[in-house]
Amino acid sequence: PDDFPDILAEQLVRPVQWAATMQTLADSGVGTFVTIGPGRVLRWLLRRSLGPTVAVWGTESPADFERTVEALA
Repeated sequence: PDDFPDILAEQLVRPVQWAATMQTLADSGVGTFVTIGPGRVLRWLLRRSLGPTVAVWGTESPADFERTVEALA
């Protein structure tokens, strides 16, 4: 708990390792991703990083969320 402010501060100033993180997840067997929030940027980044065959579910609204949960259940 004492390190929490320092950890948060580091997250603000360090670069995001998006491609490496997504590749690590894919290499670990993750094949389905869910994005939460408006827009398509994260979905586009996932497909660009991992290819068009990756399953990406976008949830921009409560109805999208329900659809995603039903499909993945």
